Amino acid sequence: MLIKEDNHRAVIAKATLKVMMQEDYLAQSQNSKGKSQNYGVPQAGQPNNTDAFRKHILPLIEKEVNEGKNFSRLRQVYRAVMLAGWFRNKLRGSLLDKAYFDKNRVKA
Repeated sequence: MLIKEDNHRAVIAKATLKVMMQEDYLAQSQNSKGKSQNYGVPQAGQPNNTDAFRKHILPLIEKEVNEGKNFSRLRQVYRAVMLAGWFRNKLRGSLLDKAYFDKNRVKA
């Protein structure tokens, strides 16, 4: 993720989404918490189709997610969330922050 600022505006220069297998995601999140668990990942020496899937299929899926027409709305929402975070960080401590942020003023 890369947001560039220019003349009081923000431009998203880079916003790529990472596609992972569930077991890889869970393992990564557990490792970041200092825990290590095996989520169905075969041990060394066992037959494994997931390596082929990771090597050949996941890159194609990731390319479709980041460039394909079918995922354009997902990318649009992702970029909107990125800009909302940028906006919030820029206005932290301002009058708008004190008056409106986290005040639950939006009615459903």
